[in-house]
Amino acid sequence: SGEAIQEVKDDIYFEDTDDNAYVKDGELHIVGRHTGDNLYSGGTVRTIDNMFFRYGYLEVAVKFGQGEGAIPAIWMCGKDFDIHPEVDLVETFGSNQYAYGNIHRWWHIIDEEGNEVGKHDCIHCFGPQLRRATARPGDGLKESYHIFGFDWTPEHMEFYMDGICYLSVDITKEYYKCFH
Repeated sequence: SGEAIQEVKDDIYFEDTDDNAYVKDGELHIVGRHTGDNLYSGGTVRTIDNMFFRYGYLEVAVKFGQGEGAIPAIWMCGKDFDIHPEVDLVETFGSNQYAYGNIHRWWHIIDEEGNEVGKHDCIHCFGPQLRRATARPGDGLKESYHIFGFDWTPEHMEFYMDGICYLSVDITKEYYKCFH
């Protein structure tokens, strides 16, 4: 644990404190708290500089917290590329029923005035037209643990919920180079 604020985004402070991320009864709890007015404190667990892998299968058991949340999610972000890849193993956007797998690309350009400008390319992002995992009634994402899996090969990225693949992305085209 620590005292320092790791990151501030909008009105959410991601802090390294025992109140925001802790282990109890063998389970990791990542907590968001209302801290006053329009301020919120959110917990994160980061593996930056601690965990890297290319290709393979990743699986995690998750039960999302009760109430409305900002973006309960598991994000995996690449490092040291001109275009930074982001794979979202699961995002719920506060839903108790729907889980989404997303992939993004991030980069910076210098505009005509010499300012660095962040750019974002949402390749497969949440939306009604995309495939999503759906929890069964009475077995929602906030009531029960669900197993989210991610299978990554040189040919594809596949997203699973409870053993069922709900999104498969062909990553063989040049456009997806940063995901290798």
